[in-house]
Amino acid sequence: MLRIIILAVMFAFPAFSTLTHGVELSSDHKPKLSISNSTVTARLLAPNCDLSQLPSLSDITILANEISHNNLDLIQITGLLSLLDRLSLAPNNHQQKALAIIEIAIPKITDSTQLAGIFTIKAKILENLADYRGSLIASNESIAIARSMRNTKVLMQEEWRRGRLYSNLGDKERALAALRRAVFHMQILRPSIAHQQHSIFQETLAPLYTQLADILLQKAASLPDANAQPLLLEARDTLELLKTAELEDYLGDACSLDSKPMINLEDIAPRTGVLYPIILPDRLELLLGIGNHQYRASVAVTANQIRDTAQDLSMRLRPSYNELKTPKNPANQLYTWIIQPIIPWLKQHNIETIVFIPDGPMRLFPLGALMDGDKYLIEDYAVVTEPGLTIFDSQPIARTNMNALVVGMSRPGPVIDELPLEILGSIEGSLRGIRSGGLSIRGRGLTVVKAEVGSSVNKTYLRQVLSDQESRNQVIEALALPGIVQEVQSISNSFNSQVMLDQNFVMQRFASAMAQPARLVHVASHGFFGGTPDNSFFMTYDHILTMNQLETMLQGETGRPPELLTLSACQTAEGNDRAPLGITGVAIKSGARSAIGSLWPVSDEATQQLYIDFYQRLRNPNVTKAKAFQQAQLTVMRNPRFSHPFFWSPFILVGNWL
Repeated sequence: MLRIIILAVMFAFPAFSTLTHGVELSSDHKPKLSISNSTVTARLLAPNCDLSQLPSLSDITILANEISHNNLDLIQITGLLSLLDRLSLAPNNHQQKALAIIEIAIPKITDSTQLAGIFTIKAKILENLADYRGSLIASNESIAIARSMRNTKVLMQEEWRRGRLYSNLGDKERALAALRRAVFHMQILRPSIAHQQHSIFQETLAPLYTQLADILLQKAASLPDANAQPLLLEARDTLELLKTAELEDYLGDACSLDSKPMINLEDIAPRTGVLYPIILPDRLELLLGIGNHQYRASVAVTANQIRDTAQDLSMRLRPSYNELKTPKNPANQLYTWIIQPIIPWLKQHNIETIVFIPDGPMRLFPLGALMDGDKYLIEDYAVVTEPGLTIFDSQPIARTNMNALVVGMSRPGPVIDELPLEILGSIEGSLRGIRSGGLSIRGRGLTVVKAEVGSSVNKTYLRQVLSDQESRNQVIEALALPGIVQEVQSISNSFNSQVMLDQNFVMQRFASAMAQPARLVHVASHGFFGGTPDNSFFMTYDHILTMNQLETMLQGETGRPPELLTLSACQTAEGNDRAPLGITGVAIKSGARSAIGSLWPVSDEATQQLYIDFYQRLRNPNVTKAKAFQQAQLTVMRNPRFSHPFFWSPFILVGNWL
């Protein structure tokens, strides 16, 4: 009876023949394991059992015969299910053999959880083999068992499968109903999913929401506008669920977001359009909300084309030293796909502000840098980047008594000892660039021209860089931001401000100051946003402050959260479309209603000019943050020295824009 275990181990380990010397067969050909080889069973049941080497078809036939003549205990069934699940990813001939094993095993399984599991695997294999009706029958069996057990995970998984199957069979109504049920179950599961490994949601589960929105949009396209509106609103609400879940996945804490009710922007923000781009494999869907009406446009472009063009624009906007390349070609192409189809509605309603809720690779570039010919979008519209409309409070507040906390670091102190090795490695490369005359310091960013540091850089060596005083001084010089002194002084003069600069900008003092009710918090210091909150931080004079540390620092404080948090010298990880979520994340962790950050570092002078102009305009209570920010960007753009979008476009406003 234990032969199933031995065979499964053979499948997992090609060199199994060298491990079987301790196994004896009894007269009835049933294997008996000697004590010395009892670890074989444990190896089979290990979750990381390697089945990259597929078993032969003859071995699978032997396994099927063995199962047909023996009863299986729970442990053996668990190993069998693991094997079958992996075989569902194998070539078709292996999957056909796996189906034969499933048919033999089903009558021998009495445990409900395992029975639901084997029907789920059967449905999966039949779906892979394009037997959609057969897959539906198996999926229905799994759902019936899962309902009796109230197994939400299986219900979500199989309702999602039924949505795909009905869609492939052309039954859009049943597909829609199944996907709605799947999303309902997903919402129940979300709190537990958010605590799992980062990106698991984005990579494996987010397509469920997109597929539901896709079906809703397809159905809406076939109906008169009045009948289509409820479906378009449901599609919008589905996207909001996706955006909230996506941000929760990034933050790793489903309890950290308190979704706000959807409001009619016409009441508080007239002349505002909310744009949801939805990237599907074969097309781009655009959902534009103006007031209480939704407009839809569809563009024939593939997801791969969008990704490649977005990456091209991102690279052109982040040029290397002395290479300010024109972004015109990709900027024009993305404008044609994203903006041109909605221009008639924008003009019809005299829209002045576009609230952009980007999808995937569209986070890599600022929307205002898209071009209509030679004209940038920011010249016609104020642009706000939002993770979703229900994440931040959209209500405007009175802009009186705008006191500020203005902090900055023009030269780092002991904080350099806490720099992550990846960043320290790039700086070490910069030091070698200094010695060879190949380094350019672009005010708030470093560009290494000649030196390259690979992943094999010795960690001990990197730390030793800081033990040498000469190299340590060069690290400090490389990270120095001399223009911050003037920036801090100029901004603090515009408001009733508390100021911390360099040695006074230490973590403990900053924590105490954040507990006070400052309406504006301006942080002029190096910051970096990676793919998770744990590798997203900004620098105080003495310590690195991560996003999670910022949240912990403020827990239990009763002071009013800031209206606006500005990080004027931050940057996001290049090429990582999750990294810009860090700017949103730091606003949420700090409790701020809105935040401003930059996608890449910019020269001191351009940054100073933008922020000083922005804060001066912000003092006018009749001007929204979005319009003040647009005008500040245009001021920088019109300076001939800073006309390239490298200088004015990376700054993005997220959250409340009123």
